Amino acid sequence: MHAAYACGTRTLVKSAVACIDATQMPLVVTYVSGDTAFSTAAMSGTFLVDSLLFTGGYLTLTIGPYQILTQVMADGSLVDPYLWPRGTPGTVAVSR
Repeated sequence: MHAAYACGTRTLVKSAVACIDATQMPLVVTYVSGDTAFSTAAMSGTFLVDSLLFTGGYLTLTIGPYQILTQVMADGSLVDPYLWPRGTPGTVAVSR
C-alpha cells in the first residue's frame, strides 16, 4: 500500500482528513494436513490493522477457490468468521 501524497507526517499544509493509519501485511499460507485436494491449491492471505493501537485486525485467506474472512482480536479470538462461497461445508483451524 503506498501512502497518498496528502497523507504523511511531514507537510507544509494540513494533512487530508481522508487519511487513515493502516498496516497491511501479506501472509504466506501453507498446507499442513487435511483434505489432500488442497495440498496443491494456490494459497495466500493478508492481515489488515486500521489503527495505531492494536485491538484487532482483519484476516483474509484465499485457499484455492475459497476465501475465509474474519476479524482477529488482540487475544487471538476470531469474530464472525465467514467462508465464501456461502454454504460451503468445512472446518478451519487457525494457529500461530
